[in-house]
Amino acid sequence: MTKKTDIPYITDFVKVIRKLPNYEFRESQIQMVETIEKAIEENTHALIEAGTGSGKSFAYLFPLINSKKTTVISTGTIALQEQLLDKDIPFLKKSDQLPEFTAVIAKGRNNYVCKQKLFELERTLFPGSNIKMELELIIDMIDTWDGDFANLPFQISNDLKREIESSSEDCIMNKCEFFKENKAPFFNARKKIAKADLIITNHSLYLADIVSQGNVLPEHETVVFDEAHHLYMQSVNAFTIAIGRYSTTKLIQKIQKRVNILPENISRDIINTEAKLFEWIFSFKKPMQKLTLENNQGLKILCKQMLEVFKDLNKWLEFTSINLQLFPHEELQIKANSHKQNLIKQLDKLRGKWKFLIEDSSYVDRVTWFESDSDRGYFEIKSAPLFIDKTLNSEVWSKKSSIFTSATIAINNDFKYFRNQLGIEKGLELILSSPFDYKKQSALFIPENIPDPNADDFLAKCKDTILEALNITQGRAFLLFSSWKNMELAHSLLKDDLKFPFRKQGELTRKNLIEWFKKTPNSVLFATSTFWEGIDIPGDSLSCVIIDKLPFSVPDDPIIQAKVNYMKANDINWFSEFMLPEAIIKLRQGVGRLIRTKADKGILVILDSRINTKYYGKIVIRALPPVTRLKELTDAIKFLI
Repeated sequence: MTKKTDIPYITDFVKVIRKLPNYEFRESQIQMVETIEKAIEENTHALIEAGTGSGKSFAYLFPLINSKKTTVISTGTIALQEQLLDKDIPFLKKSDQLPEFTAVIAKGRNNYVCKQKLFELERTLFPGSNIKMELELIIDMIDTWDGDFANLPFQISNDLKREIESSSEDCIMNKCEFFKENKAPFFNARKKIAKADLIITNHSLYLADIVSQGNVLPEHETVVFDEAHHLYMQSVNAFTIAIGRYSTTKLIQKIQKRVNILPENISRDIINTEAKLFEWIFSFKKPMQKLTLENNQGLKILCKQMLEVFKDLNKWLEFTSINLQLFPHEELQIKANSHKQNLIKQLDKLRGKWKFLIEDSSYVDRVTWFESDSDRGYFEIKSAPLFIDKTLNSEVWSKKSSIFTSATIAINNDFKYFRNQLGIEKGLELILSSPFDYKKQSALFIPENIPDPNADDFLAKCKDTILEALNITQGRAFLLFSSWKNMELAHSLLKDDLKFPFRKQGELTRKNLIEWFKKTPNSVLFATSTFWEGIDIPGDSLSCVIIDKLPFSVPDDPIIQAKVNYMKANDINWFSEFMLPEAIIKLRQGVGRLIRTKADKGILVILDSRINTKYYGKIVIRALPPVTRLKELTDAIKFLI
């Protein structure tokens, strides 16, 4: 019988990765390599759940590079992108077992400066502006900087970034001297991407490529979605239509800066219509309001009024002459007509969004709502699809080989939930357990004498349990909360009694908080959802993870609410078919922070007594790694020895 390590392809793979520091042979990693290689060869899909420590990044990078096909790797977090670009790919580049390849990161256009906007702002900025000093700093280094905001030696304000970032709406291509002279940062980055074999990006940008029908990324034959559990919500967001309070105002500002001053009657009509819209939205006295065919009649009337105003604006914009006094130099005057044509297109796009809100068909299988903030005087109207499975199937899955991988995309060893969400009809399947011995390495304690998490005194009653757990592990803990409210309340309750160094999310940047935690002995971190995943802290620094409750989706979220209502109307069990699977996926991500190597040991505390009392508790436990259950928290002392 032939061993897998005797197969030439696998032999080459082992030769490459055995040079890794502390290399360990992993059967699960070999299985993943084989499955992905087969999927690429057969031009099909692969769904792979790879537990923590499976070595999945090398397991997909090797067959991708070996295939010599143009490939995109789409991730859910920046942390994984940094790992791929700073560690994994440089290691593989040194190997003589693999063909030569180039790898680049693809970022959204707004990550790059538009030099034309930069110098336009310098020309038009009034002397007392609070961004003038920042602007001058950037202009001083414009010839030595590549135009990527991430590569600036200093942080710039959001106000300045919004003014000078590159965008497709404002780009005049061949009429721009920077474009013609190959000095446009975004297009220079795009040329590198077009020549690359391996393109690293994020789910948001990949889905923007789908929405734009391939105008963002170059043609590619294979795509890997790592951290694929994010893909559904990212897809919903990509196909969401949004109109903010300042959408029209910003467009008007551009028109007046680049074309001419608006006639008084048009300007007055826009102001009056926006004032009526503002008044209608804030008459609900709610920060969030779902809009239906029944309760949006006021919005429809205002949409029609807005479209009438836009009709007049469009007519004026097409026929008005450009005010040449706005452009003192001849080269600026040459660009002016291109700017005008772009603004006409932007107006047409905005008109399309308002028109969408009038159509009855726009409310079928979609959820439409507005979010408002009376303190800031801001609102945003949104419309999101309830289902994106058919769209993704026709636009992506039917056209290229796609690999989906994550530590949490199967529910109790079944990909059905994930497949149904995304419309993946075919493909290879593989579930790989973690190489860690969870029984020996981790223990779980769920208290029985604590109130339901929805009780007003829930966290107050949890205080003693949290302090006891922290004393047992001598800090070295993540306290993960399902909401900012719970995090702030727990921090307030515990801060005077903690004997260990502690910080909470928001006090430093995410990256700096993680560095602080790693470098500070016995530290404790209070955090919310963004710290439930994408963080790797091996060793003794993290020996305890405390989770406040099962992370069920917020029921008043309009998308969640609409899906639940749809399922109820169609006699589908909304809790077991939607809410519970979503909570389990999130919980497994949080639990995954604890054990990162075979040498790690730690305890997990979930302060949700419903796991002990509700019927679905057994389903939750089965979905978690096979850890040791503790009857008493004091048993953790012996376990950790």
